[in-house]
Amino acid sequence: MSCYAVRYTKAARKFMTKHKPVGLRFMKAFDEIADDRQAVHWYDVVSIRGRDGLFRLRIGKYRAIFKVDDNDMLIVVAVIDSRGDVYKNL
Repeated sequence: MSCYAVRYTKAARKFMTKHKPVGLRFMKAFDEIADDRQAVHWYDVVSIRGRDGLFRLRIGKYRAIFKVDDNDMLIVVAVIDSRGDVYKNL
């Protein structure tokens, strides 16, 4: 089984350094999803309607918007923010 690589945008990294406990939970979740794509069923992940290829991962009151590129074996985490603000940045 092959692993995906996880890349975080500057905005996602900034959130993770500012909110360390929540950032570590997101990092753990994305590492598990990257190692085993079936792990996506362990978390609250849904596709975003109207946006092909974008997904949302929910942990508590925070959301992460990410994209999975199967050709390059890459998961790109675009933004992590609170529930009310994360969708404004799309």
